[in-house]
Amino acid sequence: MPKPSKKTQKKGATSKKQRVKKEASLFKAKPLEDKGLEDDAKADSTDVKKLDKQEVSEDDKGIEKKVEEGSEIESEESEDPTWTVRRFGDESSHYDSDLNKKILTHLEGLGLLTADQNKQILDLNQKQGENIIDAIVHLDIMKFFEVGRVVADFFETSYVNLKNTRASSDITLLIPEEVSKNEGVLAYQEDENGIYLAMINPIDLHFLHLFEKKTGKKAIAMYSTPGEIREAQRIYRQDSLSGFQHLIERATVDIGKLDTLNNISTIFDTIVLMAYYRKASDIHIEPFEDEIRIRLRIDGVLGNVAKLPMNFLETMVNHVKVLSKLRTDEHSSSQDGRFKVTYDNSVINFRVSILPSYYGEKMVLRLLSSESQEMTLEELGYSAKDIEVIQKNIQKTQGMNLVTGPTGSGKTTTLYSLLTSLNKEHVNISTIEDPIEYGLFGLNQVQVNPKTNLNFADGLRSLLRQDPDIIMIGEIRDLDTAKISAHAALTGHLIFSTLHTSSAALAPLRLIQMGLDPYSIVSTLNLIVAQRLTRMICNACRVTYQLTEKELKEIESTFINTKEKLDIFRKRFFSEGGSTLRLFKGKGCKECGGSGYKGRTVVAEVMEINKALRDLIVAEASQEAIEKAAVANGMVTILEDGLNKVFEGKTTLNEFFRVINQ
Repeated sequence: MPKPSKKTQKKGATSKKQRVKKEASLFKAKPLEDKGLEDDAKADSTDVKKLDKQEVSEDDKGIEKKVEEGSEIESEESEDPTWTVRRFGDESSHYDSDLNKKILTHLEGLGLLTADQNKQILDLNQKQGENIIDAIVHLDIMKFFEVGRVVADFFETSYVNLKNTRASSDITLLIPEEVSKNEGVLAYQEDENGIYLAMINPIDLHFLHLFEKKTGKKAIAMYSTPGEIREAQRIYRQDSLSGFQHLIERATVDIGKLDTLNNISTIFDTIVLMAYYRKASDIHIEPFEDEIRIRLRIDGVLGNVAKLPMNFLETMVNHVKVLSKLRTDEHSSSQDGRFKVTYDNSVINFRVSILPSYYGEKMVLRLLSSESQEMTLEELGYSAKDIEVIQKNIQKTQGMNLVTGPTGSGKTTTLYSLLTSLNKEHVNISTIEDPIEYGLFGLNQVQVNPKTNLNFADGLRSLLRQDPDIIMIGEIRDLDTAKISAHAALTGHLIFSTLHTSSAALAPLRLIQMGLDPYSIVSTLNLIVAQRLTRMICNACRVTYQLTEKELKEIESTFINTKEKLDIFRKRFFSEGGSTLRLFKGKGCKECGGSGYKGRTVVAEVMEINKALRDLIVAEASQEAIEKAAVANGMVTILEDGLNKVFEGKTTLNEFFRVINQ
């Protein structure tokens, strides 16, 4: 698990004495005197009540009263403290109204909010009960991690980005789900210093004291935003879904029992929830002679999760067709549709494909969670150096930026991340896609439609008459689309698109193969990003190991298919320590379903076009020559980036080489 630095540990692991002083200062009250604080058992049960004995201003008497009213907590002498904790102030926001104002004033003082935005956020909080941090993110004033860092500094603690941190279910379940949601807190990791708690209100002495009393462990309060904590709380659902197979078994004993299980839709809904909570990208529902096989694609790998009797197929297919507004009387041709559900404050869009197969209609449902479109380049896994190069080039007013890689390598997600960062009120962004993966507010998105002869080329021609500043083309598939894209990039438009090539150096050669003039390419091309998605080692079961000579030879013979790759790998391997190098892998646990992997990260190379590269492209030089010049220009190859992540313990050698050879 990623441990805080010494500075972070000192900052995050505040003592009771420091927390009492901090909470008192936030209410404009004098801090508690040192006397008696050494006796924690005595001090903790009376900390909040002592506040009303301090000298406070008239304005704070209301706050003082709320603290006193909300301080009903089990005393230190209680042998069985309860998890039921009453807190002061507005439970919907987890902050007292005065504390809300102090946080917003702090942000305004730093120049991060305007007075009008401050007022707008308070109105949302007071009239709709929305947490002020949620409001800041929803109004697109700051990204969640940006406001998280600033508010953590306000609380004088450390910020934990839960989207980049894997919570351990054994630790999380120390706090009941209902309490976790009511209190806005999540226990996520443990080390020799204690148990780390991500909290909306990290100076909540009541809860911190109660947690330590209940668990006998030291609580280390960290700050995280409400949205991150809500997302991480899905871990509670993993155990609740463990009875899924039992539900299936009960239903398969006798088809008549479906009446007591709210019909087949109950099972379908459970499959959908399982896919969502396990962060699957696809659900496969496949009929065979005697059974229906249910598979989920998790972190890019398909795996079986259940089997259903064939009796279920017709009803389940019709259920999906109704949801997707497809024809229920059509069984001999393919159909495509969509439907969406809202769960845990997230909108989940499903793209549905139904295809007649030998034993019946097969269904594949692609999950398109709204959370994916909000990911930054940093969260996707790009290095700081690559992010700097990308940001520099996407701020230009014209030119072409390409993302390359095989199907399923995350190209569209990266493009959406870039467009989201450029999505401003004064910018007109239009896209032509096949299909539209996510609906993004502020973007004019057009779906390719072969039935109306609306293809990429024709759609792009029409978009150019719509006064766009930025255009995203889902994929450059043919010469016509390539020519129009290059022309648009030359005439003052910023173009984003994708290509199917295995490396950045191959992209300009692919455009030349299509028939695009090399001079058009070098005149428009700004940047090429090549990427793959590799599974990350599960933090809950990650262990170190020493690579044996036999394993090394197996990896080299199985995965490394060129002398150049072999030379780079051996150079890096032996410079890192060779036979004494300790690498990382996952043992397999319930967190990762026994696979040893959980989540995925990008491995990439970012090629910025300079004069040397332009000369080579015009000369139609080889891939090797272009790549060599790009490396001389500062590019870190996808092989090097992947090896960096291997040696950092983010992925394994086997997994990386499996992906790199796609």
